[in-house]
Amino acid sequence: MLDRAQADTLDTLLQRPDLGVVADARAIRFDPALPWPFQVEAAGTVILGPQAGAPGGAVFLRQALELAWLREAAPDLDPAAAIL
Repeated sequence: MLDRAQADTLDTLLQRPDLGVVADARAIRFDPALPWPFQVEAAGTVILGPQAGAPGGAVFLRQALELAWLREAAPDLDPAAAIL
């Protein structure tokens, strides 16, 4: 469950046309202890760190959403091989 500030941040980010469309029905949650801006779980859930509420948070969310889509599109791709 998101607290009020997290819900407001997420709502503000998803009001952007470029993010709302890409987010679709994706599960998104916050983890204030996450040491990096975002994480994408194997199941496609996007976890946002505290940086998501800072200026530039939309960039982090967009990158996370794109990676979540890629993980679904190519589930057998080794992440290490993807950077070669």
